[in-house]
Amino acid sequence: LDETRERLFDQGYDPGPIGSDAMRTAIGEFERKTGLLQSGQPTLGLLDALRSAHSPAPWGAIAVADDVKSWGMSWDQPTRGQALADAKAKCGTQRCTQAMSFAGHSCGAFALSARRWNVSNRGDGDAARKAALSGCEQTGVACRVIGSVCADGSDKTD
Repeated sequence: LDETRERLFDQGYDPGPIGSDAMRTAIGEFERKTGLLQSGQPTLGLLDALRSAHSPAPWGAIAVADDVKSWGMSWDQPTRGQALADAKAKCGTQRCTQAMSFAGHSCGAFALSARRWNVSNRGDGDAARKAALSGCEQTGVACRVIGSVCADGSDKTD
């Protein structure tokens, strides 16, 4: 079950704890995507399919501390877990619990104001930066992009 959960995570799903509704949803989404029989349950057939599935790569991530005083960004990582761990390490504090990951050709951005912040991911750097700004500026406060990068390391700003 742990391996199923880890492989779903590295495929880009958020399976949550073993046996949770989130895990059943992640399994169902993977089954739909790959054309497997819809069961929503961890099976050996599902695990075999996960083992042979091509994992999206490279991965990037942005991590932000709860107090928003530090943040970190990673790119060109082989797995989602490694991208998140690298971004949290670059954030530099144990309180970097807010994190977002992105893979393949996707890009992520972090926008900040004195009162609000937002991270976003989209298909290209410009779209990610615009989405991060838009989400940050929802209350009418001007924000600026603090950093952005595509999963492969291209279009990096900070």
